[in-house]
Order: sequence, then structure tokens, then C-alpha cells
Amino acid sequence: MTDKAYNGLKAQSALEQFKDEGGVDPSCYFDMVAVNLIARYGEKAIAVAAQALRKMTQAGDHEGHEMWQEISASLCTRSGMVTSGGSALH
Repeated sequence: MTDKAYNGLKAQSALEQFKDEGGVDPSCYFDMVAVNLIARYGEKAIAVAAQALRKMTQAGDHEGHEMWQEISASLCTRSGMVTSGGSALH
């Protein structure tokens, strides 16, 4: 297993661990962040999230990257960039 694959699993497991141990599903928080980004940045909210994803990648912050992926998914869903099948439109 490569380091990237291991770290990706580690980030996923951190969110799952938060859910399992804390009994809290963090997805509602990602939705709240998405709503706030839209309110503050409007159409630029997706670009702001993309920039945060790049920063997390560059910093090697896998857990932060995972969180910003979830926020980005919420933004895309809210902006209609995801089809009913769940695939993003490009």
C-alpha cells in the first residue's frame, strides 16, 4: 500500500472514528460550512473550497483534505453541479 493510499484510509477512518466514538455525524457541519461559504462568496464558493483542497494537499493534511472534500461535495450538490446519479458535471 502506498503512503498516499494509507494516509487516505487514515483520514477516512478519522471521520468514521468521530462518528462511531462521538456518536455525531459530521456531515451536517459540512453542510453548514457550505451554506456559509455560499452566503459569503456566492458563485465563488466552489473556487474557495477548491483552493482550500489544494492547500490541504500541499500541506499533507489528509484529514483536512477529507473534510474539504465533504464541504465541496455539499457545495456542488447545493449549486446543482451533481446529477441525480451522483456524478459531478464538468
